[in-house]
Amino acid sequence: MRRNRLGLVLFLVAIWLTPANAQREGLISRIEDPGQFFQDQRRNWLGKRIRFLPCPNPKGKNPYFDWYYDPFDLDHSKPKKEDLLFCEGTIEEVWLGQIHITKETESYWRMGFFWKVRLEDGRSVFFWDDGESGPFNFGFVDDYEEARSRIGQKLWARDRHILYSLDSKHAVRLKHLEPVYLKDVQWGDYGNFPLKFILATSDGRKGYVLSKNYAEFIKDWYTYDPRDRFRYVRLQDWQLIERRQLRKGMTPELVILSWGEPLRIEMRRSKDGAEQEVWVYEGVADTEYYLFFKKGKLQNVRWEKKK
Repeated sequence: MRRNRLGLVLFLVAIWLTPANAQREGLISRIEDPGQFFQDQRRNWLGKRIRFLPCPNPKGKNPYFDWYYDPFDLDHSKPKKEDLLFCEGTIEEVWLGQIHITKETESYWRMGFFWKVRLEDGRSVFFWDDGESGPFNFGFVDDYEEARSRIGQKLWARDRHILYSLDSKHAVRLKHLEPVYLKDVQWGDYGNFPLKFILATSDGRKGYVLSKNYAEFIKDWYTYDPRDRFRYVRLQDWQLIERRQLRKGMTPELVILSWGEPLRIEMRRSKDGAEQEVWVYEGVADTEYYLFFKKGKLQNVRWEKKK
């Protein structure tokens, strides 16, 4: 117990005495390409403005504020929630490294991301995110402002079948291609989905969708009425599309209207040696659907177990 506490004290003193560059090269093992470990684009967030947000935790404690520190100002090494909550700043550095965690019963190192954020009041804070414990504690102000600029937009459901209910009692179900209106944008309930998009159907039902930003959100919607864009489509085909059904002879355009974009497109040889274009869609229970096209027309649909 005493040894663990002594180790933590020595670790904090070392941080305080070590210059920033030496610290990142020594106590924190710097890795230039974090994407190879976490498969995301965190380094592309350099220069973006952020706002620190509340992040609910089931245990009533928010662990993500435990590891903020400024090596040159120990008084702000562990600011309280209210010190950073809703503060804005700019991401100046992102790197992957390790942090030493000391508890009463154990001591260990954990890999994670370190963020250097310059706050508007001039302070610099370092934020640690292990990529595992849960949501981040901030949302991008730029993304929030862009999303709010789209309030009032009319959208049509493409790959979105429900809205989450505002009262948490039931989901708001949507029909395929059903129109909705973007009524409001708020800060989200979780840091990893920091934006809450409030939507309403034509008959007044309201719900919400959580998303990282507007670009991610809009992938589930058409920004135009497909019926106006594709006026040549027959009524019988619209009835199939609205039920997300297919028929032999459909063009790729109609298939996309009904099922959306495929996971991938393959080229296969048929029994007579002719080359066929095959669209692959995700199925259920480790299956995939294969749609076979010939001369630009749907010929056959079958499902197979994933290879």
